[in-house]
Amino acid sequence: MLPGDRRTGGDFIEERAYPQGDLAPQQRRNLRTFWIEGAVWGAAESLTAPFISLYALSFGASSAQIGLLSSFASLLTGLGLWPGAYLGSRWGHKLVAILMYKSLYILMPAAMAILPLALHGEVIVHGIIVLYALQLFFNSAGLPSWTVVAGAIVPRHIRGRYLSFRSASQTLMALLLIPLAGFLIRTLPQPGGYQICFVAAAVIGVISTALYARLPEPDRTSEVGGRFGGFWRTVKQDREFLLFIAAAVAWTLSLTVADPFYNVFMVRQLGLDTAAIGILASITTASRLIAFRVFGPLSDRIGEKRTLVYAGLLAPFARIAFLFVRSAWHIAPISAYAGFFQGGFDLIAFNLFLAVAPVERQARYSALYRTLVALGSFTGPLIGGQLYGRFGFSANLLVSAAGLLVTAAVYWLAAVRRGRQSALAG
Repeated sequence: MLPGDRRTGGDFIEERAYPQGDLAPQQRRNLRTFWIEGAVWGAAESLTAPFISLYALSFGASSAQIGLLSSFASLLTGLGLWPGAYLGSRWGHKLVAILMYKSLYILMPAAMAILPLALHGEVIVHGIIVLYALQLFFNSAGLPSWTVVAGAIVPRHIRGRYLSFRSASQTLMALLLIPLAGFLIRTLPQPGGYQICFVAAAVIGVISTALYARLPEPDRTSEVGGRFGGFWRTVKQDREFLLFIAAAVAWTLSLTVADPFYNVFMVRQLGLDTAAIGILASITTASRLIAFRVFGPLSDRIGEKRTLVYAGLLAPFARIAFLFVRSAWHIAPISAYAGFFQGGFDLIAFNLFLAVAPVERQARYSALYRTLVALGSFTGPLIGGQLYGRFGFSANLLVSAAGLLVTAAVYWLAAVRRGRQSALAG
C-alpha cells in the first residue's frame, strides 16, 4: 500500500488474492465477510479437530475404539445430510447452516470437556465417541445448506482463487494454533489442556457464527423441490456427476483405511507425545497453505478435473514413504509432501462439486454426495481396524495407497481423457 492510499489492509490483501474488477460493492462485502468468518472458524476447528482421537487415547481408548470413533461418526454424518437438505429447502439455507453447521456443531467439544467432571473410566471414552458422532451429525445436517450459500456468494469465474484464498486463511490459523494447543495439552495436567482448548474453540465458534449471520440468504426461486423419484432420474442421467461421486467415494474409502490410525501408530509405536504430533500437524498445515496458493489458480487455468487428477496421482506416494518411517524426523518431510498434494486435492474436489452440481438441485446433490462419501468414511476405518490389528500399520498404508492410485487413474481415464477425446471427435 502507498502513502495516502485509502484502501484498508483487507482491500490490499483481497486484490492480490482474486480479481475484483467486475464485482459489485455488495458482492465484495459478502466475499470479505465470508473470508473473515472462515478464518475465525478455522481457528475454532484447529483447537479441536486434531486432538479428538488423542483425547480419547488419554483415557485409555483401544485401537478398536479409535476405529469406532471414526466409523460411528461417519455413520451419523450420512444420517444427517438428507434431513438437513430438507430443512434447508423449508426454513432457508442460511438459517439451517447457522443452527446445525455452526451452533450445535461447535458446542460438542465444550460438552466433551465436561465429560471428565461427570463420568469416570472407560465410560468417558464412550461419551467422547457419542459426542463426536453428534458433532459430525450436526455438521452434515448443515453442510448441504452451507454449500448452497457458498455457491451463491462466490462467482464461478473467481471460485478457484477465492476458495484457495479462504482455505489458506483457515490453514494459517491452524498453523498458528495447533502447536499452541499441543503445548498446552502437554504442559497442563491431564485432561486440563484438552478442556481449555475445547472450551476456547466453542467461544471462538460463536464469533464465527455471528459473522456468518451477516451473509445474505441465497435466492431459492430457481430451486427444484418435488418428489425424489424425479431427482433420482435426473441423477442417473448425469454421467459427469456419477463419475465424480464414484471417484469421491473410492478416494474417501481408501483414505480412511489408514487415516484414523496415524496417531495410534505415532503414540504407541514411535512414542511421540502430543507436542510432537502437533508440530507434525503444523508441517502438514503449512504445506497445505502453499498448496492452496498453487492449486486454486491452476484449476482456474487448466480446469478442475485435470488439476484433481494431478493431485490425486501424486498424493498416495506419501503413504508408501511412511512404510519406511522409524522416527519422528522421518515423518516431517512426508507430512509436508502429503499436506501439499492432499490439500490441493481437497480444495479442487469441492470446486469440482460446485461445477458439476446443477444450481437448482445443489442441496440435494450435496446431500447425495456427502451421504455416499460418509458411507466410505464409515467403511474405511472398520476395514482399517482389522488390518491394523492383524497385520500392523504397514498393511493399512499399502491398501490405502493402492486404492488412491487406482481411483485417480480410473477417474483420469473415464472423466478427463475420454472427455477430451469426445470433444475432439465433436
